[in-house]
Amino acid sequence: MARICSKTSLLSTLSSGLVCLGLAFGTGISAAQAQSSDARLPTTRPVLGIGFTGGGDLLVQVPFSDGTVQNIYAGRLVHMFLGLEHQVAQGYFFRGTLGYHSDSVSASNGSVSFSRLPLELSTHVYAADRVTLGLGMRKSLSPSLDSTGVPMQPVPMMADMGWFAQIEYELTPQFSIAGRTTHETFHYQFGGVDTPIDGNHVGLYFNVTF
Repeated sequence: MARICSKTSLLSTLSSGLVCLGLAFGTGISAAQAQSSDARLPTTRPVLGIGFTGGGDLLVQVPFSDGTVQNIYAGRLVHMFLGLEHQVAQGYFFRGTLGYHSDSVSASNGSVSFSRLPLELSTHVYAADRVTLGLGMRKSLSPSLDSTGVPMQPVPMMADMGWFAQIEYELTPQFSIAGRTTHETFHYQFGGVDTPIDGNHVGLYFNVTF
C-alpha cells in the first residue's frame, strides 16, 4: 500500500461552507430557476443513484494464473445509494443518503474487495435552470479490505470525515446526471503504526427521484 501524508479533517470548514453556500445562492435565484425547483415538489421524496468512480491509493494487486494483474484502489469503483431529498425553499434543498461503495476483483477460486458504507449529507442550490451545485459531508462506515477463497486476512480500517462537491444537471424532473469530486482519508493499523490511505476520487453519477 502506498503511504501518504495524513490530511487534516475538513469538518469545521465544511460546516461553514454549507451555510455560506446556501446563503450565497438562496437569495439570488431567478424566476426560471424557481420554476425548475418547483418540479421537485412534494417537499420530501426518495432518491436513489449509482455512480462510477476512479482514484485513490493502490490497495492491493491481485495476480492471475495467466500472468495478468488487476488492481484495487481506495477510490474506485461503484457507488450505489438510497436516501431522501427535502426542499426547504424554492431552489434550495437538502439530500441525505446511505450507500455501498466497492471495488472488487473476482475469479473462479475467490475474490478480493474493498468496501465501505458512505453516509452523506449535502445541500444543493440552483445556479441556473436545471443546474444545481452541491456541497456535502461524507463519512464512510465500516471500510474493510476483504477476501474469499484467497489466503489474506481482512484489513479493517477507519475513515476520517470527508467532503464532496458536485454539479448536477436535470435531464427531466425525475432523472439527473452529476459530476462529483470527493475527498476522504482512510487509516489502518499495522505493527502499531497508523497508515493513512488516500481515498480521493472523481465520479459520474446518475440519480432518480420519485
